[in-house]
Amino acid sequence: MKPDAKIILNSTANTDKRFYDEEREYSDEALRQFVNKQSAYIDQYRALLADYFGSRPIRVLELGAGTCALSLSLSQSLIVQSGVMFDISAIRMKQYAPRICQVLGISPPPFEYVEGDFSDLSCFAKEKFDLILFDASLHHARSIWNLLSACKSFLAADGIIVAQREQYLARLTAGWALNRLMGMDEVRSGVSENAYLREQYLYYLRVCGFDACAIAAPETRFQKLIFFLNGLVFSKWVLIAKSSDELIGDELPQNLIFAR
Repeated sequence: MKPDAKIILNSTANTDKRFYDEEREYSDEALRQFVNKQSAYIDQYRALLADYFGSRPIRVLELGAGTCALSLSLSQSLIVQSGVMFDISAIRMKQYAPRICQVLGISPPPFEYVEGDFSDLSCFAKEKFDLILFDASLHHARSIWNLLSACKSFLAADGIIVAQREQYLARLTAGWALNRLMGMDEVRSGVSENAYLREQYLYYLRVCGFDACAIAAPETRFQKLIFFLNGLVFSKWVLIAKSSDELIGDELPQNLIFAR
C-alpha cells in the first residue's frame, strides 16, 4: 500500500518539486544497492544511537526524506513510536517507501508522510522530535542557517540530529568539485544544490546552538585505503549534533572530530 501524504507547499518550491516528481524510475536491484550503501553509512553510528536511546520509544523526523530509506533502515535498530517523513515530492515517497520496506523485509512503520518545502517548517512549530535526520538533503537548503535554527526549535532537549551523505568540498579539490556541481542536472534545472567544507557544516551547527561532531565515512575501498586524505582530496563524513552541552554518550568512537 502506498502511503498517503499531506501537502504543505508554497510557490518557491515549484522548481525543486518539478525535478523530483519527474525523477526516473529505479529498478529493484538499484534500490537494493542503494540500501546497502545506506547501511554502510548507518553502521558508522547505529550502535551509538541504539545505546543513546536504549529502550526509549522515540519520535523521528526525516527532512528531505526522498525514498525514506534512512528512517526505514534505522527503524530496525531503534524503537520508533512515530515518525514524520517530509519531502518536496509526495510522489517520490509514495513510490519508493513501500519498495524500500520490501527490500529491508519490514512492515511499514507508523510514519506520516508530508509533502512540503523545508525552507518553511512552521507546520512543526508545536512539535518535538527525538531524532531529526537528513540523508543527502541538508545541502539542498536555500538557507542552511534558517533550516538548522528551525530544527533547534523542535528538537527535543536531549534529541539528536544526524546528517549523512551530504555534499562536501575537500580543500585540494574544491574548485573541481564546484565545477562538477555546475554541470549537474539538478543545478541546470534550478534545484538548490550546495556543497560545503566539513568545517562549514560544523560552524553552522555550532552557531545555531548545537554541539556537533563529524564521523569519517569513506565510501570506496580506495577512499578507505587513503583515509588520511579525507578532507583534503575527498571528503566523506556523517554529522551528529546535540542541542545541549552534554556529549553524545560517555564513550565515543576515536574518529569523532568535535567542533570547538
